[in-house]
Amino acid sequence: MFLRFILTIFTMMFLCACSWLYEFPVASADLSTQMGEVITLRGEVIGSIDDCAFDGICAAVVASDRGEINIIWTNGMMQCLGEFSENLPSGSQIEARGEVVDSTSITICTNESYYLRLQN
Repeated sequence: MFLRFILTIFTMMFLCACSWLYEFPVASADLSTQMGEVITLRGEVIGSIDDCAFDGICAAVVASDRGEINIIWTNGMMQCLGEFSENLPSGSQIEARGEVVDSTSITICTNESYYLRLQN
C-alpha cells in the first residue's frame, strides 16, 4: 500500500514536470520592452499550444512581422474575457489585440475588448 502511494506521488510529479517543460514552443519575438502594453498584430497561425486541460495555457502560435508570438486564449481554469475564434487551423490569417505578458506572448484574457479573430 505504501509503495503504491509512493508510485502515485512520483507519477504525478513526473507528469507535472513534463507539462511545465512543454508549456510554450520556442517563439522568436522580443516584446520585452512592451510588457503590460496593449498591441494589435496580424499574422499566420503556424501552430498551437493545447495543454490547458486543467491549469495549463492554451495559445495560438502566430508568425507576424514582429516574429513568432504566442497568443494566449485561455489560462487553465481562469475565465478568459477576450473574444476568441474557435477554429484556427494552421495557415489561417488572424488579427489579435491583447496585453503583452512576456517577451514572446500576449494574452486576450484580461479584458473584454481584446480578441483573436480570423481575417476574411
